[in-house]
Amino acid sequence: MDQGVINDLKLKYRKFILAHVLEKDAASLIQKIKKIDVKSAMYWLAASWEKIKPETIKNSWHNILTTKDIKDNNKKKENQDHFEIKYTVLKLSGCEEATDNCIKEWLYGDEEEEITDDAISCMITEEEIDETEDLNDEREKIISHAEDMAVLDVVLRYIEQQPDALSHNVLVLKSL
Repeated sequence: MDQGVINDLKLKYRKFILAHVLEKDAASLIQKIKKIDVKSAMYWLAASWEKIKPETIKNSWHNILTTKDIKDNNKKKENQDHFEIKYTVLKLSGCEEATDNCIKEWLYGDEEEEITDDAISCMITEEEIDETEDLNDEREKIISHAEDMAVLDVVLRYIEQQPDALSHNVLVLKSL
C-alpha cells in the first residue's frame, strides 16, 4: 500500500483542526489549540477516515501495476485538498500572508522529519508538565451516576415526545 491513503487521511484530519481553530468564540488561537483533547482528535481521525473514498484505498493497492492514470488521479485529489486547506489557512487571523511554501511545510513537513528518541522523551516530559499545570488551573467537575441518569431520563422523555422519533433509537438510548 502506498502513502496516498495516509497523506489523504492527514489532509482531511488537518481540515478538522483548522475548522476547530476557526470556530467563532472568544478564545485565542493558542487557547483553542490547547483545548484540543484526545477524544476530539480521535473523533476527527475517525471522521477523516470515513471521508476517504473507497477508490482511494483501492488505488493504493495498485502500487504493483503503477499505471499513470491512477497516479494522476491521486495527484489531482491531493492538489484539490491542498488548495482547500490553503484557502482555509488564509482565513485565519495572522495567517493572511502565509506563503504556499509555509502551508506545504505544515502539510507535508512531517514526512521528511525524523524524530529521535531524545526528542520523543523531551516531548513526553513537556506534555506531562503541561498536563499537571492544566490540572492545577482547571478542576473539571466529575459528574455522578445519579446526575448522569437524571439527564439521560430527560433526554429519553424528550426523544419519545418527538413525532419523528424512531423506536429503535429510543431502545438504544434505554440500553445505556
